[in-house]
Amino acid sequence: MRTGLFIAGCLALTMPSIAPAAQEGDAHASSEAAPDPAFVGHYYLSGIMETGSELLLRADGSFEWYISYGALDQFSHGRWHREGETIVLAASLPSKDKPLFSYLDTRPLSAEAVGAATQGPDGRPGGLAVQVLDPQSGGSAHGVKVAMHFADGSQAEVTTTGSGPTVVADVPDAELVSVRLSAPYAPGRDLDLRIPPVRSGEVRFSIDVEQFTASPFERMTLRIDGDTLLPVELGRGRYAR
Repeated sequence: MRTGLFIAGCLALTMPSIAPAAQEGDAHASSEAAPDPAFVGHYYLSGIMETGSELLLRADGSFEWYISYGALDQFSHGRWHREGETIVLAASLPSKDKPLFSYLDTRPLSAEAVGAATQGPDGRPGGLAVQVLDPQSGGSAHGVKVAMHFADGSQAEVTTTGSGPTVVADVPDAELVSVRLSAPYAPGRDLDLRIPPVRSGEVRFSIDVEQFTASPFERMTLRIDGDTLLPVELGRGRYAR
């Protein structure tokens, strides 16, 4: 579920933690328990002024959670189960060992990029464009700096806008062979990538957004009150279907 209040692909949110951090092993272990089908459903939070929140508990034991207050939006997903008179949410924790960026593919220039591309020697649109995709939402990431290195030693640089492929101006007459990807909202996570040599086309990369928009909690406890759920860590409010 990524519709309604569930907004995918939000970059560089700075969020306070809702609950004290648990050990990663504890979160994983609790996620192995079975969900209670009586509590499957879509819940909405009430009782906290100027705060909107939704909780989706699926029959397969997965959950999605969202809360919005002030200028902050927070998201989480993972596994849920029942422990006595509580429902426990165990958030999925992103791996810190995976590269933030990866090469996806190179394809012909899309309709979005053709209009801004240069004319090739054969009369067809030529030129080069780059795009950094968030696989979770299918959208483009903004603010990613792509430093390009060409076979003849020349270089070029663009910063993605988040609105589709970014066309590279003044492409040298040489093949693009490698790039360096970096983003201000992911300091220290720059990555050098060699790619299949290309002169013209749309070179696409992916960014693992979950690595820096991680859940604001690792474990959340909801006390069962009839057919509603009371969020212990929030201190007030009530989730009802």
